[in-house]
Amino acid sequence: MDEAAFAKLIAGARIAAHVNSDYARGYELGARRAHHGIEFDPRRGLHADWVRRGTRHDPRPLLNERRGYRDGFAGRRANPEGLGTRGTETRTGSASLNLRIPIELAARVDAAADAAGSSQSAWVREAIEAKLGGG
Repeated sequence: MDEAAFAKLIAGARIAAHVNSDYARGYELGARRAHHGIEFDPRRGLHADWVRRGTRHDPRPLLNERRGYRDGFAGRRANPEGLGTRGTETRTGSASLNLRIPIELAARVDAAADAAGSSQSAWVREAIEAKLGGG
């Protein structure tokens, strides 16, 4: 990763900190690891631990940090709204929808959202809009 790309990722982390500081902290660490390579591992084993997916039993700040780390390491654009905003209104005219789905389906949604480079919320919203024909 060149210096310009690295600087852009770090700037994204600073902006993300205004929305979700846990995500931003992880994002910056992931971007630094991608830029500096294996020698940047503030704690031995950090990379191996943070690239794995958390479980639903992990505290939300840890899930946010891990997701931020993976996004920063992959060089994806910062998206701090994917986790940590449940139950809050993020846009005028938006509402929150809570639903229970089988854990296998939740894992498929998570994988599909990661593959698309979007948050789970954004991916589900697009899937619902596609199914219902927009609106």
